[in-house]
Amino acid sequence: MIHIPVPSKTRIKSRMEATQRGFSMRFKCRPARLDKFFSSRLTDKDEAAGHIRDQIENWEKPVVNNSFNHTLPVALHTWRQIFALLDDHSDNGDKQVSSAKTATRRILRGIGDTEEDYPHQATKDRIDRWFEAEVKRGKNPEDKLVIKKKLNKSIAQVRYGVFKKTMLKYYNLGVGFDLDTIKILKFKPVKYRRPTDDRHERADRHFREVVKFENPVIYGFYQVMRISAQRNVEVGYLKRANLLEDGILNDRLVPRKNEVEREIPYPNGFTEEDRRFLLSLNPGGEYVLPGSDWDRQHGYSKKLNDLLRPFGFTAYQLRKEWACQLLNEQNVPVHIVAEMMGNTVQVLLDYYVAVKKTKYSLQLG
Repeated sequence: MIHIPVPSKTRIKSRMEATQRGFSMRFKCRPARLDKFFSSRLTDKDEAAGHIRDQIENWEKPVVNNSFNHTLPVALHTWRQIFALLDDHSDNGDKQVSSAKTATRRILRGIGDTEEDYPHQATKDRIDRWFEAEVKRGKNPEDKLVIKKKLNKSIAQVRYGVFKKTMLKYYNLGVGFDLDTIKILKFKPVKYRRPTDDRHERADRHFREVVKFENPVIYGFYQVMRISAQRNVEVGYLKRANLLEDGILNDRLVPRKNEVEREIPYPNGFTEEDRRFLLSLNPGGEYVLPGSDWDRQHGYSKKLNDLLRPFGFTAYQLRKEWACQLLNEQNVPVHIVAEMMGNTVQVLLDYYVAVKKTKYSLQLG
């Protein structure tokens, strides 16, 4: 049996990193070939250090086979253990993590594996054969396309959700693991079509008359998304100094997305009183909305989506609704709408909106 030197609580505390769900620490022991992340959901740092120390002490050490002078490798993680690590360390939202696990279980059922099996056993070849067999069950080309899109989405959630690059460091995977090489098919994007009912008007009224007083911060998040078409995370990190008198300045520069600052004018109906209300949500702070980084990246969107569910749309669809209104009702040129959204014209037309077809006059000689 290999002896693993257990660090003291003080040393563990100095190496711990805070996560959304507590603390984690990477522990390496070369003689035991141990390179593993230990975590604790406890929020008290001292207690979390003690919990992690107990985990290291109770870790099942690898056994040395003296007759062959060979050290057996550290035990591989099963799917069940992978899911637990995903819960502890993923930087995705809870809904995204849950969807990724559901998609993985769907694939495991399809190929006949369970959560007690290992990821390297679910090979690319087995999944491809299952994928083809499922698609063949479609009765006509339309059915086959629907099945293909659904299964492809599940595979994408496994590859980019469970086995995203930032998560691979937490897993002990077998040498035959090749799920990260599965090809994700590309389909023609479905363009956003404006609803024909009054759901957005009803949502505006509900937020203005109810949510504004029950949860002012979420109302502020909704209002900024409604009037500016910024991405969810951009609204979360909107600075108070960028809430100008005549518009919103977006200075978040993101490679291949926002290459330059952009200014978005306020729509008709947005008053100085509305602007001062937004400025009052986090007086003295840098950002318009108070809260942690997790709130800005995930929390606000999740809470807003919960409130919008009865109306039949999501927070991100407010961005698409804004673009559709400007293009199809206000007749704002498409390149200006694309610039304010921080996209190219091609991306805007491919992924966001279906531009209204209008008749035109052509002089024929």
